[in-house]
Amino acid sequence: MVRFLLLLILLSNVSFSYDKVIERIKDNIKDEKKSTFVLPESPNILEWSGLFMIKLYQNFISSQDRPSCVFYPSCSRYTEEAIKKYGIIKGIIMGAERLERCHPQAFGNYPIHPETKKNYDPVP
Repeated sequence: MVRFLLLLILLSNVSFSYDKVIERIKDNIKDEKKSTFVLPESPNILEWSGLFMIKLYQNFISSQDRPSCVFYPSCSRYTEEAIKKYGIIKGIIMGAERLERCHPQAFGNYPIHPETKKNYDPVP
């Protein structure tokens, strides 16, 4: 909850510098012991912004919820990998299709991941 409030405070300030926001996020993440927040390294600004939004979601919103994804890797991780592998347009489409399948009554013949006991559906 604290991360989400910090994000709202940072984004509510109209006259902010993106560099300052990134510095504040990095400082906040350094304080967290379990966080693995790494800024995406992509030369394409659209890919970078998409990956950045996914990282913000993973660290500020998804971390506040209980793990409820029926697939391994999680839907946000799947979308992140798809964007890195196929580009922003196809990656977002693949992520949206994955979100449509992500519910407890998911049909399909998915293998079970041995460690997590979830449906294993990696990026093709």
